[in-house]
Amino acid sequence: MKKLSLFLALAMLLTVGGVYAVWTYTQSTDVMDITTSSVIDMTAATSIGTYGQYEFDNKLVMTVDPKEGTTHTTSLILEGTMTITFTPNTFAPTEVKENGVTSYFSHDLAVTPWQYDGKDIITLDNEAHTIGTVNSNEERKWTKNADGTFTYVIRAEDLAEHMILTEFVLDTKTEYDAYDDALAAGQIRFHISDGIKGTENP
Repeated sequence: MKKLSLFLALAMLLTVGGVYAVWTYTQSTDVMDITTSSVIDMTAATSIGTYGQYEFDNKLVMTVDPKEGTTHTTSLILEGTMTITFTPNTFAPTEVKENGVTSYFSHDLAVTPWQYDGKDIITLDNEAHTIGTVNSNEERKWTKNADGTFTYVIRAEDLAEHMILTEFVLDTKTEYDAYDDALAAGQIRFHISDGIKGTENP
């Protein structure tokens, strides 16, 4: 039987602006331009004969708002959740169908360096975090569902601990626009893997 080797990635763009505050600048009668960004994601991948497949349900929203107590200093706001699902193959071993597979969640930057004004926009903890099987002693482990799938939910506040946004003071609309352009040039990718690279035959 082929070993499972699935490596999925989702990309998330940081955008300027959000629900907590508004970037406010003195301006003439000109209507201020704004920009938003979208991302193209790959759908799930699977291979016949593997233990199953992963899926992401990405409901995380990351925005850059003025830091509390300031008018133009950047700060990162994360909201929502990201749910990872593992669906066992019908013919997977009983152990896999009962407890899932040990998996590793990580994130990285799609483009490096990702900078504004010569400094990194964000710093990530690139360590892979283990998601253990249901019967493991891992701090993070799968939850088994009634339909036979396994899920693990990552909360925005947990993810925020591993992301440090560099503070920039955007005192003018010109600086705001330049920072917005810099944000659009990069992405944060999320990965889930069983740690096996490539599909191998025994």
